[in-house]
Amino acid sequence: MFLVAPAILVASVSVAAGAATAFRPLPLGAPVFSAPSSQPAHFAITFPLRNRPELDALLAAQQDPSSPIYHHWLTRDQFAQGFGPSLASRILVARELQAAGFSVDLGSQGVFAHGSQTAAERYFHTRFALRTPDGNARSVLTPMLPLQRSALVSSQQGHVIGLDGLPDFHSNAVFERNDRRLPDSYYGAAGPYFAPDLKQAYSYPSYALATGAGTTIGIISSSPVSSSDISEYFTYSGDFAPGNKVPSVTEFPIGGGGAYSASGAATGEVTLDVEMAGGSAPGAAIGIFNTPDLSSGNLLEAYSVAVEAGTDIVSSSIGGCEKAYDNQVGIWVLKGLDNVFAEGSSEGVTFVGASGDNAAFECGSGTATANLSVQTPTDDPIMLAVGGTTDLVTTHVTDSDNSAYVSESSYDSTFTGHGGSLWGSCGGYSVIFEKPAYQKAFQSSNTRGVPDVAMHMGGPATSNSGDEIYVGGQFETVFGTSAAAPEFAGLLALRAQLQKGKLGDVHSFLYNGTLSSTMFHRGIPGTNGGYVTNTLHWDAVLGLGTPYGRVVAGVPTGALAGIPFTASNP
Repeated sequence: MFLVAPAILVASVSVAAGAATAFRPLPLGAPVFSAPSSQPAHFAITFPLRNRPELDALLAAQQDPSSPIYHHWLTRDQFAQGFGPSLASRILVARELQAAGFSVDLGSQGVFAHGSQTAAERYFHTRFALRTPDGNARSVLTPMLPLQRSALVSSQQGHVIGLDGLPDFHSNAVFERNDRRLPDSYYGAAGPYFAPDLKQAYSYPSYALATGAGTTIGIISSSPVSSSDISEYFTYSGDFAPGNKVPSVTEFPIGGGGAYSASGAATGEVTLDVEMAGGSAPGAAIGIFNTPDLSSGNLLEAYSVAVEAGTDIVSSSIGGCEKAYDNQVGIWVLKGLDNVFAEGSSEGVTFVGASGDNAAFECGSGTATANLSVQTPTDDPIMLAVGGTTDLVTTHVTDSDNSAYVSESSYDSTFTGHGGSLWGSCGGYSVIFEKPAYQKAFQSSNTRGVPDVAMHMGGPATSNSGDEIYVGGQFETVFGTSAAAPEFAGLLALRAQLQKGKLGDVHSFLYNGTLSSTMFHRGIPGTNGGYVTNTLHWDAVLGLGTPYGRVVAGVPTGALAGIPFTASNP
C-alpha cells in the first residue's frame, strides 16, 4: 500500500455556491486608511484539484526506488487530465475577469488577475482599505466587507487569494556593506565566504565532474537583477578560473514584475540567490520569476509559472509567520500553494526554501515556549526546508585561498536591526501540517518538523561569518538562510546533471541516506532558543545537518572541489 502524502491538519473549508468568501475582520487598533483608486490589485482565483488522494499516492510511488514508476514524471497534459481543474472552467472565469477590466494569466490550477483597486471593488462588490499588518513593512489591500464571488466563480468552487489583508511574505537576509574583494582565508578562519569557499568546505565534487550543466534553477523574487552585478561577481579581477562562465539568467516578469533598487532588500535578495545558486552550480541556467510584491496571490502565480516553464529546481528565500495563516483564509492560501507544489513534484520539480532566520520564534512575539513558531511556506512537506549554521570555521593559511572544513556551530543570538526575537536557524514544528512519512523514524512530534537540512547562514552578532555577494556595484556580506537555500539548490542541480534527469521531491532520498551517516555532518553544537542540536539523525535546529556535497550529488568517489579559484573549483 502506497504511503499517502501528508495532509493539512485543518479540515477542508467548503463554500456553498453563491456564498460570500469569509475574510478576517480588521483587528482593533490596526492601522487603516483609505486606499487610493490607483492602488494595484493582484489576486488569484484557484480551483480544487481532482483525485488528490490518488495524486498523493502517485507522489509517494515516484520517490520509492522499489516502485515501477520511480522517477517517472507526469507531463503537464497528464497532470491536467488526471488531476487538474477543468480547463473550460478556468477559461470562463478568465473571460469574466477580462470583461471586468483585469489583465489575466491562465494557470494550470487557476486564473491570475492584475488590475486596479477600483476594478476589484466593482467586481467583488466591496470597498478596500490599506492596512499595515504587524511586522510587515508594506500596506496591503484589505476588504472592509466580505468579497462577493460571482455566481460563476462560486459554482466552480473558486477561492480568491491575495486580497485578504494577510501580511506579505518577507525575505530572509541581512546585508552589511563592506566591499571586500578577497575570499575568506585572507580575512580569517570564519569568513566571509564566497561560493567557491563553501564548495570546498562542504566537499562538493570537482568542477570537472559536475557544474549543473543542462539543468535549470528557478528563483522566486520581487525584483530583477543587474546583469553587471552578476557578471562582476563571476569574473571580478580575473580571479575565477578559466572556463568559468557567467550563468545564463532569464527574467520572467509576473504582473509587470518588481522594480530594481541597488540598495533595496528585494534586489539584494534576488542577487544573493542568483550568485549563490550559480556559484554552487555554475553550469545551470537560472530563471528569475519576478513579481510586483510578495503577496500570496503573486507568489502563487510565480510558483505556478516556474512549474509550467519546466524548471528543474525552484528556490525561494521568502516566508512568513505560519501562525498568521492558521485561519480559514490562510489555509486556503497554503492549500493553493501545496497544490502547485504537488503538481510540480509530480512533474519532477524540486522545491527548496529557506527555513527562516528568527530561530525558534518566526512570529517574533518573544521567546516564551508558547511563542515557538516556524515559517511558511517552507513548512509545506513537499518543500525542502534549509536551515543554517551561524559559524563556519575553515582552514586559514596566510596568502592562500584554502577553505577546507574545520568545524561549525549554530547558536542563536540578537543584534540591532534584526526584527525577530532571536537570530538563528529557524526550526521547530508546524501547527498546520501533519508529520510526513519521511520523518516518522526521525522525530516524535505528530506534525511536520523543520528544517530538513542546513548550510552556512552566518551571524553578524557572532563571528561575522557571512557570505559574500556583489550587488549595487559593490561587494556586501550577507547573513541568513537566504544564502543557504539557493546554495543547496545548486548542489541538487549537480545531482540532477549527474542523474541526467529531474529529481522531484528529494525528502525520501535525503532522509534514507542519513542512515549510513555519510551524507551529513552531525553533532554540530548549537541551539535556536527553543531546541538544541543533537548527535542523532535530525533536530529542529539544523535538520539532518550540513552536507557532504559529493555524497548528496551522487559522486561517491572522484575529485573534490579544491582550493577556490582553481580549475577544480572556479
